[in-house]
Amino acid sequence: MYDEKENIVNLAELLSKKSEKNGEKTAVATDERRISYTELDEKSSSVAAGLKSLGVSENDKIALFMPNSLEFLYLWFGAMKLGAVCVPLNVSLKGSLLRYQLNDSDAKVVVVSKHVLQNYLEVKDGLENVAVHVSDEIGVDGFLHLSYLIDAGKTFSQPAKVHPSHPATIMYTSGTTGPPKGVVLPHYAYINTALMNSSIAEACDGDVFYSTVPFFHTSGQLQIVLPALMNDLTAAFDPWFHASQFWQNAAKYGATKIFLISSMINILLKQPVGPYDRNHSVKIAMTGGSTRETWLKFEERFGVKVYEGYGMTETSAIAIFNRGGEVRLGSVGKPLPYFEMKVFDENDNELPPGKVGELVIRPRKPFVMMMEYYKKPSETVRAWRNLWFHTGDLFYRDEDGYFYVVGRIKESIRRRGENISPYEIESVVNEHPAVLESAAVGVPSALGDEDVKVYLKLKPGARIDFVDFLKWCDKNLPYHMVPRYVETLDELPKTPTQRIQRYLLKERGVGQAFDAVKAGFKPTKLVI
Repeated sequence: MYDEKENIVNLAELLSKKSEKNGEKTAVATDERRISYTELDEKSSSVAAGLKSLGVSENDKIALFMPNSLEFLYLWFGAMKLGAVCVPLNVSLKGSLLRYQLNDSDAKVVVVSKHVLQNYLEVKDGLENVAVHVSDEIGVDGFLHLSYLIDAGKTFSQPAKVHPSHPATIMYTSGTTGPPKGVVLPHYAYINTALMNSSIAEACDGDVFYSTVPFFHTSGQLQIVLPALMNDLTAAFDPWFHASQFWQNAAKYGATKIFLISSMINILLKQPVGPYDRNHSVKIAMTGGSTRETWLKFEERFGVKVYEGYGMTETSAIAIFNRGGEVRLGSVGKPLPYFEMKVFDENDNELPPGKVGELVIRPRKPFVMMMEYYKKPSETVRAWRNLWFHTGDLFYRDEDGYFYVVGRIKESIRRRGENISPYEIESVVNEHPAVLESAAVGVPSALGDEDVKVYLKLKPGARIDFVDFLKWCDKNLPYHMVPRYVETLDELPKTPTQRIQRYLLKERGVGQAFDAVKAGFKPTKLVI
């Protein structure tokens, strides 16, 4: 278990210290392999040396366009040892949205999984800064094979001297009225959150942290991998969530602590009763976004204690959490000790308990949350107005200091654990030859969170077949952004300044919209 005398304050030195301490102990387990702390350290050192030989130096951006894998971890920690900045990308990205994030992040090296190579090739010629393309696919013209970095046996003797404030990652999160913003997280935010998650999960000797949440989100990195490594434990993962196999896989790994997004909880509850429902060793499930009712049902059915919380990419994954001895059903808990939080009205005046307003946050210690939105100073200042970070989420607190989620001020859509900007969907849908303009909103989903509904205003004289339109969306949008519902309107409601009034469209709900599910249409999902 973590000893404060180890004094780990950055990700550059984490593995070298943990390898020296733990040697051949299993650090990471997958369906196919178990790797030791020593091997994880050596592989990541090889990556660091390989990247250095390619001209990568401190602060250069390394984009990872790949699903959960051991290779992802080697590359992530290799970049950290070099003092480079890792840019994990959602593997569902394609087209203009993928191109934008690669260009906006100033990625110098891009590592692409063979599973998403075609999507990358379609935008490759429009990339502005990429000097090196790497893939695990053999024989791709213009690409270095991944083995050059991982299996070359290169040595990297000394990790970079990285300050706790040094940028570690740029994680993209959806904007509401513009393109996605790159959240710059420093090294110490990772260390601090990992240790806090360890405390919330009541980590102890012999624990195995398991989940299927993606590594291109803070949840995959900070709820599973780092809490395990910081405490000399084992992290287990699978590339994808398969509800019918989840508890069986958890049992196979000997998992004791898990992390689930709310839609996973709902989907697991909808599964038929099975032999592994309680035939596992899981004790605690950390989650966010579940309701009071599902929380209780989940605990009763699966024999797992649920700890509900709240966080954002900007807060390095977590900010408020229920914890042992301080659990209040229906709330997301109390603020973590290194954050100060209030509920403000629209004029940034603090509201008393019971009154709904915007949650605002600021740190009590340095480098525990985001440093900035990359290359977006005005967005950064706007979010931090009056020296408080404005979350855009509606909350209230009770007299005892527990916080409760009410909804969102922001127009972002929450679907299956993904935050989606309406702008991202609309910017692509508006390119359809029959569409004059569009508006995307979230509508209630039976699986929790929301489904995507798109309203279309067609060009004069244009007609549209909804199934053909959805096929076009499937080709041009990430899987999680393809709408379930489509409706045409003669006019979209707008303000006098011609801003679309999405709240009015949202109030209409599903209505009589075309339903892709009922029509038998399924968007293409990456399967490995």
